[in-house]
Amino acid sequence: MTYRSFFHSLTGNDPYRFQEEVAESLTAGRSIIFRAPTGAGKTWAAAAPFLYSMWRGTPLADRLLYALPLRSLASSLHAGVLDRMKQVNGLFPATESTGKNRRYGSETRHCSLQMGGEAQDPFFESDLVFTTIDQLLSGYLGLPVSLPRRVGNMVAGALVGSLVVVDEVHLLESGRAMGTTIEMLDRLRGLSQFVLMTATLSDEGVQWLASRLGADPFTIPEAEIRALPSQETKQREWRWAGSPLTADQVRATHKGGRTIALTNTVGRAQQLFRNLQALYAGTSTKLLLLHSRYYPADRKASEDQLASYFGPTATHTNVILVTTQVIEAGIDISADDLLTDLAPMNALIQRAGRVARYRDRNIGRVTVFEVPNIRPYENADAVGGTRNLMIKLPIDGRVVDFVEEQRWIDTVHSGDEIRALKGYENLATRRRQVHEAMEGDAGKLPELVRDIDSVNVILTDQPEELNFSGRGPDGKRIGWPQLLSLPRTSLMGLARYFADLAEGQWIAKGAHESMDESPGAGFHWERIESPGLLRAQWMIAIHPDFASYDATVGLTIGVGGPAPQSSYAERPPTPRYQYEFEPWAEHARRVRDQARTMHQSHRWAAEVLARSKALCGATPEQIEQIVELACALHDTGKLTVRWQEVAWRWQRDKDERLRASGQIVGERPDVPLAHTKFDPVADRDYRWLPAYKFPNHAVEGAFAVEDAVCAVMAEIVGETAGLIGALAVVSAIARHHAPHARSASLFDLDRRADSLVAGLLGSASVGLRLKACESRVDSGDFPDTLFSVLQEEHQPAWPLNSYLARRVRLADQASLAG
Repeated sequence: MTYRSFFHSLTGNDPYRFQEEVAESLTAGRSIIFRAPTGAGKTWAAAAPFLYSMWRGTPLADRLLYALPLRSLASSLHAGVLDRMKQVNGLFPATESTGKNRRYGSETRHCSLQMGGEAQDPFFESDLVFTTIDQLLSGYLGLPVSLPRRVGNMVAGALVGSLVVVDEVHLLESGRAMGTTIEMLDRLRGLSQFVLMTATLSDEGVQWLASRLGADPFTIPEAEIRALPSQETKQREWRWAGSPLTADQVRATHKGGRTIALTNTVGRAQQLFRNLQALYAGTSTKLLLLHSRYYPADRKASEDQLASYFGPTATHTNVILVTTQVIEAGIDISADDLLTDLAPMNALIQRAGRVARYRDRNIGRVTVFEVPNIRPYENADAVGGTRNLMIKLPIDGRVVDFVEEQRWIDTVHSGDEIRALKGYENLATRRRQVHEAMEGDAGKLPELVRDIDSVNVILTDQPEELNFSGRGPDGKRIGWPQLLSLPRTSLMGLARYFADLAEGQWIAKGAHESMDESPGAGFHWERIESPGLLRAQWMIAIHPDFASYDATVGLTIGVGGPAPQSSYAERPPTPRYQYEFEPWAEHARRVRDQARTMHQSHRWAAEVLARSKALCGATPEQIEQIVELACALHDTGKLTVRWQEVAWRWQRDKDERLRASGQIVGERPDVPLAHTKFDPVADRDYRWLPAYKFPNHAVEGAFAVEDAVCAVMAEIVGETAGLIGALAVVSAIARHHAPHARSASLFDLDRRADSLVAGLLGSASVGLRLKACESRVDSGDFPDTLFSVLQEEHQPAWPLNSYLARRVRLADQASLAG
């Protein structure tokens, strides 16, 4: 089947010329940046070539990571692409489930959604992953938003060997996310392909990015743009209103058709919606509200209604949608009237893309209203320049096409845009900031991503009573309590309440996850004593005296309400396991076998790593040998005398408790253990007793195998590449529980340790000897031998280090889940 035929089967339409050109560039292994108007088919231009390559059995990449600036866009595009994949099952079977273990070795294609409030795929394991820029960039930095810090090194390795798509790139803040995206893609040259897509970036901006990042630039000629079905008959009229948007002005505009009222902040949208409810009480006008502060099911219920009122085949009218930037781009809806707050011109053009979008509904109006302040936008010049253009419009408005809208963009943004972009000609400063973030400096996130990164929120007056074990009292698997995902800045609405609290009253508590490597480590909750600490959390509980939730209005900060009943509908963002008795050798083999099962889904990563300069022409097969070595040795630190003593003490006592409850327990083989039997619910009270505190083992294992790994790596890839490989392997072992672990305690090895490891590695273990840590000098020096991106000599190892950290932890998790 030709690409053209495949595209038609997948989308129901023939590809446009620019879509075919994009496919040709991607198939040739090139990265691209292109601009096309809203509704022109940018999404399929990037996704269809990847799906075609999968159908042919020769994937362009291990996975497609499709990142957007807004969660609503990610959700909408994920739903649309997944729906088309499911409808063409004759091409390949597709499912929404990430499948975890089931994905590996499966013929089914997995398409997932990963974002705050809907964490289907926290470690980017699916074939297609739709996500947000926040999730992508923070994962690259090793500080993934909405995830505990202890899993921070599981995402960055997913970028190696992937096709990375950054859509609506013009919406990225130039001083933050844009600069970090440029730095990331520059680092990934030769390690992944990328597509940057935009509707409103200036011509000069497109050309600069293409030149700086070594990409093919595409801009569609004006004649072709005007010939696109989405543009050829469009009549979109623009008007300026010199006063702020109110419910009365919405009522004066709405004539029984389809109206969208868009405000710049959630709080104003909620208030406007309540005012409209009062005005339209008892009428047949349908009122809808959509923003970012809903539980996933409630948000989906609102989004599902959009299609029947605003979608391409909508039949219902007399509807008013009150919303925010969540519909600014990527959502396939169209209104007759858009009433919008003033914003920078590129944002206004994106919003206008929700008006007169379809050939049979090609006439519409955009009315821009004054705003009391420019929040959440920071560029006063861009807002002012936009206002100056809007003021010049005739009182009764003027029809403007995409070409003129693009000229508006150039007038307002091109100067600032190019000045900002040229600031990244030299990436030294940005790269230093990135490296500091990669070393664990979470304070760099606002500088490198944006100041509105997300935090998980739960509304409860008793967070300590919530069950985060992943299992119910009957032992059956359950999810986590339902979480909301909010921009951290939204929490600052609570700041004014800290000054006058009653005795014993609290506003919020932060969740802290133990870095203890013992089984069953969980959360403890600490009261937040000052407003400044609100933004320093990854998960926060808000007392219902200070916030409320309603399925229609969503979460309201600063308005109290009844404590909602907790429901368990969220997949845990990090796995919680019920451990079974498992000998060390058996676990090591299981993890290595899981790595082999996952190999095909990481084939491109092995290819590009093998070709990298740092590894001196290694082969993909040798890269997999390195992966298997790290997986096999990852738990060597459990072969210490102390670890085995605690493990067997726990196991014997656990067996006695089982026997006392009437359960039959057979004889246990006298072998070194990797895991003891542990139930996160039944054993919760015992797990914290001092007698059962397991010593840490990850860094200790890295210390024990360091010399042996250096020798084995030299045999696999030679001495020069072997140094890079050994650094990455030892560091992956040291950090398979916490990404910045460094310190090794003193330890002695179990007398059976050498023979167990030799039996596992076979011929690769000739002359292998593990080493104990008996000197505080050796223990103190060891951290300097672990990977640090701040050490210039270590930086060539970043790709392999990131990749191995991911592979080891995924294989370890899969061995427990399976």
